[in-house]
Amino acid sequence: IVKNIGADSNAFTTDDWTAYHTVASSDALETIMDIESDRFLNLKYSESDFRTEAGAILGEYNLNFSNPIRPLQEAVYALAYRRHPYKHTTLGFLEDIRNMPDHYDYSLQFYDRYYRPENCIIVVVGDFDQAELERLTEHYYGGWTRGDFTPTIPVEPPQDQDHTGTLTWPNRTLPHLMIAYHAPAFSDLEIDMPALDVLSQLLFSQNAPLFQKLYLEDQVVDILSGGAVDHRDPPLFEIVARITKPDQIDYVRDAILAEIKTFMTTAVDPAVLAMTKSHMRYSFAMSLNNPDAIARTMGHYIQLTGDPDTVNRVYRLYDRVTADDIMMVTQKYFGEHNRTVVTL
Repeated sequence: IVKNIGADSNAFTTDDWTAYHTVASSDALETIMDIESDRFLNLKYSESDFRTEAGAILGEYNLNFSNPIRPLQEAVYALAYRRHPYKHTTLGFLEDIRNMPDHYDYSLQFYDRYYRPENCIIVVVGDFDQAELERLTEHYYGGWTRGDFTPTIPVEPPQDQDHTGTLTWPNRTLPHLMIAYHAPAFSDLEIDMPALDVLSQLLFSQNAPLFQKLYLEDQVVDILSGGAVDHRDPPLFEIVARITKPDQIDYVRDAILAEIKTFMTTAVDPAVLAMTKSHMRYSFAMSLNNPDAIARTMGHYIQLTGDPDTVNRVYRLYDRVTADDIMMVTQKYFGEHNRTVVTL
């Protein structure tokens, strides 16, 4: 049916949410809502079907983990988290994936718990009639009953000492370095998370002095990035570097830590700060150039708070970030006791 209407349909999952997304012409809206509501309300699959699909996840794991950054990230999470489920990556631990085909009954329980209206957001972007959309929503989703399951998610205790680790890669590869710090959960009310986002640009954008030095001048890295992705619960601020020579690992690590320390004690130039925030705002605006991008953006922010206006509140917070805020979050979150470092 999807192919016959010329639609593009796929799905993805993150630490916090899963999205099923379809791009099609507006006259296919009812067909899409019919299919998607049936998937969410009435999904049925046999144990043999489940075993086949669960087995495919092992192939996805092996494909992802052929990239050295994936096991590096897995090692960092395992060291940095003690209690919170973020300890495992979105895809999960290899042992769990290998055992997944034997958990057909749990898959039914999972579906019954989470595929419920209280967990669901429907985002529609494009050329549609609002009254007709509401009618279709009521028609196709109106009989969907709420569930009664509430997950218990343990709170991660503060990290009280630095962690270090080393991985050996079985094949020839350039050395990799990951440095991580516990960061705040998403908030559209508190300044910490937006200030850290701005700081990530000041540290790791292509115009940043650190990037210019390590990538262009010294040419000791060919990958350098850092930042924290919005999460419902406190995530990690992750810094990743791929180093061009094995004897430069310590140099790159020390240069990154020294630059972070500079932001703890030295206020960023107001003109640089203003330019950085302006670039972030207009880059974001320019990215909203098609219905799919708008739907993904709105889905992302609504799943965090339930409020579509969240995106506006966040960008008002970005506007408010000051040089003092940058110093504050650097001092607050980038202490040595809050740091995890793994080299590969």
